[in-house]
Amino acid sequence: MTGPIITRPLSNMENFMRSRTATGFYRTFQLTATYSKAISKELLFKALRKSLIDYVMLTCNVFKAENHCYYHPIPRISFDDIVSFELDQALDETFLKKINEEIRFQLYANQPLFKVILLEKNQVCAVFEHTINDGVAGAFFHEILIENLAFIENDADQVFEQEYGASDFLFDLDEDKSKIKYSLPPPVDPFMEPYEVDFSDNDPNHYSKITPKGLTKWDGRFPMKREFVSSFKMINFTPEEVGKILKKCKENGVTLTSYIEVVHALTVQPIIGDNNYSVNKIALNLRKWLKSPMDANGQYKEMLSGFPEHKILGTWAHLGLAENLPPLYKFDWDLVKFVNENLKKTVTNTKVMSCSKVFFDSASKTDDNADFFSSHIGKPRPDMVKISNLGFVKIKTGDWEILDIWFSQDVAVIAADFMLSVVSSPKGGLNFMWSYIEAEDFDLTGFDEKFRQNMINCANL
Repeated sequence: MTGPIITRPLSNMENFMRSRTATGFYRTFQLTATYSKAISKELLFKALRKSLIDYVMLTCNVFKAENHCYYHPIPRISFDDIVSFELDQALDETFLKKINEEIRFQLYANQPLFKVILLEKNQVCAVFEHTINDGVAGAFFHEILIENLAFIENDADQVFEQEYGASDFLFDLDEDKSKIKYSLPPPVDPFMEPYEVDFSDNDPNHYSKITPKGLTKWDGRFPMKREFVSSFKMINFTPEEVGKILKKCKENGVTLTSYIEVVHALTVQPIIGDNNYSVNKIALNLRKWLKSPMDANGQYKEMLSGFPEHKILGTWAHLGLAENLPPLYKFDWDLVKFVNENLKKTVTNTKVMSCSKVFFDSASKTDDNADFFSSHIGKPRPDMVKISNLGFVKIKTGDWEILDIWFSQDVAVIAADFMLSVVSSPKGGLNFMWSYIEAEDFDLTGFDEKFRQNMINCANL
């Protein structure tokens, strides 16, 4: 048995994420959860120390070598490097906007790439840079933390001291290297078809390439610009409402995500206009291919056999393939079924890495590739909306559980006009975060409430 893998080069996909952060074209994403119990500073320290030592990815930054960049743990992490307290602060749209503006992670430095903010003693806001983790990994972080809070609280101090040792630091590479439990997550690229293999098999009639006749692509609210401020709108559906919506989706043989896509397009129709079609994308979680036979690298086989106990952190998200929708003036279950069939094809496509071929072919593995990103300034964004649905998060260990959870993220400059970040939990219900770039001359007041009403009305609730 070999020791854990604690350093490795970035893959093509991770290099894209690195470059996007380094050039400032994407900031952070956040997973904020309400826990069932208050968290003391001492308990949080121990739970975080165990989490960082178990999952070495949480201790890493990105560094430059001669011909590539690579993940590597930073030498030392203190409690204050990661944790801050805002105990009088409630989770609201103003807070999310503030942390999205204020928190900037520095690559190539001995600094961690995530932060934890404790709100009201039992709310944990975890803020991540995107090269080390994606939204699913953010949810995994809360699951790991809950497990470790319960482990340490339940008379496990002696075990904790024996296995993780007493320390003034959350992580010290020299002292803790021998205690690291899990390897860095493998890169996504080897589990997929090579990016040179076209996702559509060069079929001009692939569903993602077909556009409504007689219409032009919507140019967006305004061209991409370098400086911007993101706004956030929180939309909640109670567990009872979610149950009724899911029942309607099941009766019609569609997924909730397909339903969301159509209802959102219907809601923003007045913004899109009558002569334009919209490009809608649903983000993919490529972890489903982790056990793919295309994995030619045997060094991760032992680690991958540890599912589901071992959570696979890292960046496994993909933007998805386009669904080009005409103007929508009424809701239609047949359209949802059509979208659902295309989504089924998308989630089983192992060739989606080719969507980034232009970047992969030309990108430097060490420079920040600023020209690639800045070349999009002044042009329309590729998509109208990107929907990221993390799914149903049920996290409970003993009397520690997540009562509610929200997923929010920055609006990437070269992605979509709107970001719809979705996550649900048993007690908190279904939570949407609708984020977009602020513009004084483009009023979006009321569209969040209109979307909520449409989600209810279209399901005939």
